[in-house]
Amino acid sequence: MLKKFWRARFFKYYHQHGFIGTVGRIFREIWLVISKKRFVLYYVDLPISSTDKRTFPSNVQVLPKYNMEEINTDEMNVLASYRGIDVIKYHAKKRFDKGAILWLAKIDGKTAGMIWSLRGRTMEPYYFFLTDNDVHLFDNEIFKDYRGRGINTVLIERVLLELKNMGAIRAFISTNLRNKAEQRSLGKTSFKKFALARKFHILNRDISIWSKTATDL
Repeated sequence: MLKKFWRARFFKYYHQHGFIGTVGRIFREIWLVISKKRFVLYYVDLPISSTDKRTFPSNVQVLPKYNMEEINTDEMNVLASYRGIDVIKYHAKKRFDKGAILWLAKIDGKTAGMIWSLRGRTMEPYYFFLTDNDVHLFDNEIFKDYRGRGINTVLIERVLLELKNMGAIRAFISTNLRNKAEQRSLGKTSFKKFALARKFHILNRDISIWSKTATDL
């Protein structure tokens, strides 16, 4: 039934726009899919021997959560409003089981944002292999009522400081090329751009295509 629906739509479009118009539309759709897969990659070195002199707002806390039991009811309700309780619990369990840490940003005790970190590996195949002292930061979100206050910068910087204190040497994070707001936010942190790349999974193989290096970004 679904195939018949899309076939009917295809022929309707073809009759309206002709061969050239249809081919052009197909290539535009293909490019849209490819462009969505382009990510800006960032890194930051974490010299554990240096003395950090950064100061943070006193009303902002960043708390690590190492398992589901450490997430209280109020925090879970906020996370559930972000993606739904079933989705949150499913992903959280998988991530905690692999050793990931959930970092929650709190403003005056209210949950304002989150980010995950995983040391030595990534949840999904990455663009390259990580060492035991590398950390991947992912699934970063500041909740709607708290956006525009610079909380994301504080959250990431606090997490980087804590990771450094845990002995991590380098951290990585990435964002979609189309996400300009996230790029502006990361530009205010210690992270530095180093490449533009896309990743595909074809015939049970993970393929990374590097488009640009840091000097071109």
